[in-house]
Amino acid sequence: MESRNIPQCPMTMLTLTLNLPVESNPEGWPKLAAVIDSDPAFMIFRRFGYLRARLLVWHQDRLREIEQSLEDLDWEDFDNEATRRALCCRQGDDQRHPAKRKELFVRLSNELKLYDELLQRSAAIREYDAPSHRDREAMAGLIWNDGQLSHLDRSYIQHVDDLIAVCSDKESSWIHGVLLALSLKITTGRSLIRYCFRSSTQRRKLNGESTLHLELIDKERFDAFVAFVFTMILVCLIMGPVMILYRIRHMDGYRQMLVALAFASLFAGLCSSATSAKRHEVFAATAA
Repeated sequence: MESRNIPQCPMTMLTLTLNLPVESNPEGWPKLAAVIDSDPAFMIFRRFGYLRARLLVWHQDRLREIEQSLEDLDWEDFDNEATRRALCCRQGDDQRHPAKRKELFVRLSNELKLYDELLQRSAAIREYDAPSHRDREAMAGLIWNDGQLSHLDRSYIQHVDDLIAVCSDKESSWIHGVLLALSLKITTGRSLIRYCFRSSTQRRKLNGESTLHLELIDKERFDAFVAFVFTMILVCLIMGPVMILYRIRHMDGYRQMLVALAFASLFAGLCSSATSAKRHEVFAATAA
């Protein structure tokens, strides 16, 4: 067999990544789309629940009309001796001129198909979670800081009860919010800390002067930081009462029980409010 020399791709080409900085996009919707794409937390859109409901009730009433027409036609044929047999023979009923019942079933099939699709899409859109207050406020701040969009274009973020988060973080809790706020406050003017919390892709996206005050934090790195802090808190809640009880070992048992009860309550409250653990899991962890 004839051997051929296949050119090798340089390693620099394999490691080269292309990232479009947010500020390199034109003002207006192009830049806002780049901002939304820069972080999953910014994937916040309207679900148009009212319009979906209007469509559903409209098609529902059209189905009611067809249902009533079909019932009236059935009774009309039943009350007429000449056409009563049509209710017992589908083929003969379809060959009538005009074939009213056949036409009704064709309309019914089309309407039901549209109605079922609307129901499925409405049920699917309801599966999305509402955005957290923190994420919505951050997105609203970015839109207002940009100042390029018209009032009508940027008003979508004000429909608080009609927003969905495409990429909601179900593991996020109030601890994430507190630590994120503290991290953003601490990192102000400290490039080293920002470097630790940002990926290389995020740093390239933030190249250039910006009027948006956009802050990007790598989720994996931040989650690892939150997990470390959360673990330290749990260790303190577990070992804290042991050290205190050892310190007050000569006191009466009533005070010792109060200390144990207080730390057990704090531990259970933290597990239930800061994690997605179910009630029986919280109970088992507290009992252990």
